[in-house]
Amino acid sequence: MASQDELVITGARQNNLKNLSLRIPHDQVTVITGVSGSGKSSLAFDTIFAEGQWRYIESLSTYARMFLEKLDRPDVDRLEHIRPAIAIEQKNPVRTARSTVGTTTEIADLLRLLFAKVGHPVCPACGTEARAYQPGDVADTLLKEHGQSRAMVLFPVGVNAGQDLAALVQDLVRRGFFRLRVRDEIVDVTAETVSEIATLLKGCRELEVVLDRLVLREDDRARLVDTLETAFREGDGRCVAEIIAAGRRRFAQAYSCQSCGRTFETPKPALFSFNHPLGACPACKGFGNILHYAEDLIVPDQTKSLAGGAVEPWTKPSADWWQKQMLLAFKRRGFDVTRPYNQLTQAERTLLWEGTTGKGPVEG
Repeated sequence: MASQDELVITGARQNNLKNLSLRIPHDQVTVITGVSGSGKSSLAFDTIFAEGQWRYIESLSTYARMFLEKLDRPDVDRLEHIRPAIAIEQKNPVRTARSTVGTTTEIADLLRLLFAKVGHPVCPACGTEARAYQPGDVADTLLKEHGQSRAMVLFPVGVNAGQDLAALVQDLVRRGFFRLRVRDEIVDVTAETVSEIATLLKGCRELEVVLDRLVLREDDRARLVDTLETAFREGDGRCVAEIIAAGRRRFAQAYSCQSCGRTFETPKPALFSFNHPLGACPACKGFGNILHYAEDLIVPDQTKSLAGGAVEPWTKPSADWWQKQMLLAFKRRGFDVTRPYNQLTQAERTLLWEGTTGKGPVEG
């Protein structure tokens, strides 16, 4: 009896196949080779892929099948344990330094979309998964982990250096916020206490506005969600939940690390493209390689001196000017250009490989 771990083909006669029967293991790389005209494409594309696609399309709704091309079924007696198939089209496009198997087959486009939709950012500093919260998510988290606890919902307000603190407090009052948390102290704002609170704010980088105090109960979920929506809106996508018996929890609508507070961009396809500035490696710029000087190729014979042609590329007639500039720079600094390269000091090698930083015969 055939195993579920292998594809069983019996009596394949598609195109030039001659009643071919074989078994191909699943979850392994199988290469079909042979001379031209031996039936490689007939087996791989016209038989296996055609049948796999046909069966997959048959499993879809009638409406979905309207938009998919349906191949003819292959001439084969039996095909068992076949899975949905993907065929990569072979192309011969103009290749560039940025071409890869993924770009030429357009698989990279699909993978970028997949990674952006199902990926979860992880903080590189502490390894904690970064999360983005919506009001409903925060409400569910608080009710699940701190149900029946007393809590306060707050939102942060940044305080800039040199800012008119009294005007900041008055603006909050004008918008209907009368209770603040400043230096871990809850204060009520009135017309008489504005200047006092402004003085208290000196040197602070942030204050928090108290929106609501409530007991975390499922019956009050609608009230909690409404409060959290206001907190996110007024707090520029950030809010704080202070559980009276368990401490503070910070939440953000942008992806952020719960351990260190670092924020991250929302995953998007451009972040996974080496051809886009957002996704390209800053070192290689997306090309996948970095050029380095090969000392053994530039100075193949380290027993030669600089004057004797140790730097091989500068021994060519076209580089004669560079050779003279190098020797002039060494002589002006009192270095011996007749000493073998392998006896040069570190300072001399630094001058040769890195140049100088000021005006002179050799510019770094």
